[in-house]
Amino acid sequence: MFKIADISVAHLTHDSRTVKQGSCFFVLNTKSANGKMYIKQAVSRGASIIVAEEKLDEPIPTLVVPDVREFMSRAAKRFYGACCDKMDIIGITGTNGKTTCAHMLKHILGKHTEIIGTLGPGKLTTPDPIELHEIFADMYRRGVRTVIMEVSAHAIHFRKIAGINFRTGIFTNLSQDHLDFFGTIDKYAQTKIDFMTSPAVHAVIVNIDDKYGREIIATHKYSFKYSIHSVKDLQLTPNGSMFEFEKHRFMVNMAGRFNVYNALACIQTARELGIKWGKVNKALRTLPPVPGRFSVIPCKGFSVIIDYAHTPDGLEKILTSCREFCAKRLIVVFGCGGNRDKTKREIMGAIAAKFSDYVVVTSDNPRYESPMAIMLQIEAGVKTVDKKYKLIEDRAEAVRHALGYAKEGDVVVIAGKGAETTQEIAGVFIPYTDEQIVREYI
Repeated sequence: MFKIADISVAHLTHDSRTVKQGSCFFVLNTKSANGKMYIKQAVSRGASIIVAEEKLDEPIPTLVVPDVREFMSRAAKRFYGACCDKMDIIGITGTNGKTTCAHMLKHILGKHTEIIGTLGPGKLTTPDPIELHEIFADMYRRGVRTVIMEVSAHAIHFRKIAGINFRTGIFTNLSQDHLDFFGTIDKYAQTKIDFMTSPAVHAVIVNIDDKYGREIIATHKYSFKYSIHSVKDLQLTPNGSMFEFEKHRFMVNMAGRFNVYNALACIQTARELGIKWGKVNKALRTLPPVPGRFSVIPCKGFSVIIDYAHTPDGLEKILTSCREFCAKRLIVVFGCGGNRDKTKREIMGAIAAKFSDYVVVTSDNPRYESPMAIMLQIEAGVKTVDKKYKLIEDRAEAVRHALGYAKEGDVVVIAGKGAETTQEIAGVFIPYTDEQIVREYI
């Protein structure tokens, strides 16, 4: 029987609605609510113990700890048999490239390898710790022995990964994102640096073309670095890339300079894991497409590319990569999410106008903000560059407009949502995919 402070516990939760007989209830505070508001409900539903950061006057035992979130993560690990300690855990952090790197690496490693991330199990990029360790336990029972995890900055900040030992940590890059939460780029960066340089990460694979990567490499004693400047004879095509790295010739069947970076991260990780060069090379030649990441759809003489790019750096990378093979005009459809970093909206508008020939500004998960208000903030950036543009609030209509505007030889980039299957508007998740709109148009 699992015990916390000598009290038998049959279930862990921080959601009072899911408490049942014998639950341990963790009292968490958020920006919108004080966790103490839910203690009465937890007790009435049968909780056997409460874990909090202060003494409480309740009829059941309370364990007072300095940091409930960290304690919850470590308790969840023990509750589910510490299965993460029985597997090799690879953590990938960075603003862009986490999902693609995870899928590349899984294809290289093959059997007995699974992914936890944006397109994997769980509702979040890095699931909450109770769900996370339940996933670890399920994977271990199914014979998984290597887990590739996307590690978000929020997950690091909220101690979701406390108690997990990482065989390898990968740092892809860092650019503006999540400033609505972290406030400054330096605080956001430090969160990722703290993870990569922590004793919990045995070895690190680091992009040294990024200034924050160079800071990591300078402080970690067991590190592998990568840089696009270390490759020779780089050739970029609409179907992928070819290059020489450490006297080995590689072909990657994913287009874009940024995917060369992703491939280098995976090559160095495979090297650290002892994978043979030949196996890595073969895997990179046969990569399956990653849903919503540079997904190419041929369409009546022009190409459509659907991508998750939702940051200034991500949008610039996808557009500059497409420009390298775009025969005629480059058309972009994008928006910015509501109730998130507002400072990036004007920046992304300027980037879209600078690197494309025609911009369609639209809605992208406006949440509780006015879609048009968000679009007008993006428009302010678009107006700084003399390019044609149009504002269309309905995203499906915006996609259809861009496709109708395109002619032979053009490339249409639909950015921001990638493989997402809903549009979040005023708390309601409406079924929607960019790909479905494109295929219906075709």
